[in-house]
Amino acid sequence: MNGDLSTNPTTPLPSPPPPPPPPPRPRTVRAGVTVAGTAYVSARSLAAGRYRLVIRDASRRHNFHLAGRGVNRRTGIAFTGTTTWMLRVARGAYRYGSDPDPLEGRRRIR
Repeated sequence: MNGDLSTNPTTPLPSPPPPPPPPPRPRTVRAGVTVAGTAYVSARSLAAGRYRLVIRDASRRHNFHLAGRGVNRRTGIAFTGTTTWMLRVARGAYRYGSDPDPLEGRRRIR
């Protein structure tokens, strides 16, 4: 047999490093379209980062459309109900509204 094997019970093994912290949860913002076709976003100002956008579309003739840097998402015109989008928004201006009308709503991301 080649080599030596020895154990020293007085030397403790180093503990493993702690696991990394979980990523921060995305903030929730509510948005949608009313039955009359008015689009809205609940937050007045937003910081750049990850968001969970919960959209409630109550109109059969209008949709919710969000456009901006890296984002161009919309619900279907005939769709009614609630949907959730996971978005990462960057600094800049984002527009929202409904496709039969121009995207007049604006939110500035800081």
